[in-house]
Amino acid sequence: MIVQALIALMLLAQAVPPPAPAAAPPPAAAAATPPSNVEIPLSDPAAFDLVVGEINRLMEPWKGKSGDGLRGRLGLSTTTRLASDGEVVFWTERVESLGCGKDGSGVLRCGSVDGGVCTLGVAFAKDGKVKGWKATGSAAACVAFARKLTPAA
Repeated sequence: MIVQALIALMLLAQAVPPPAPAAAPPPAAAAATPPSNVEIPLSDPAAFDLVVGEINRLMEPWKGKSGDGLRGRLGLSTTTRLASDGEVVFWTERVESLGCGKDGSGVLRCGSVDGGVCTLGVAFAKDGKVKGWKATGSAAACVAFARKLTPAA
């Protein structure tokens, strides 16, 4: 009971930012080509294609090379499947959004509202060289793989 009251007070104490003023619409000529720094929301279906494109771009330098460094970047794998010409290793990333609200009886409940899973499968030859890869799942979760694969600056 005390924990629920504390959670409710914390939610009420959070300041709600005022709505942003409406920006003037851009001229018609500028709307034809969006700037390159515009981010597409990860819930947009086109976002998955962009994220997978980025993963493919970051994985391309690993093709035909030893996968030891790649395994180190991606961390612990979820599953490994043996193949006649090597193995396929799978990594999984999960993201979840949490939310709280009152149920029908007025009790404050918290739980998972939204989430996503992304699986990256990488095929390795018997000599340990990267042969191919594929990412499947949600864009929000696949972004984690793009971050892991991005070289440190």
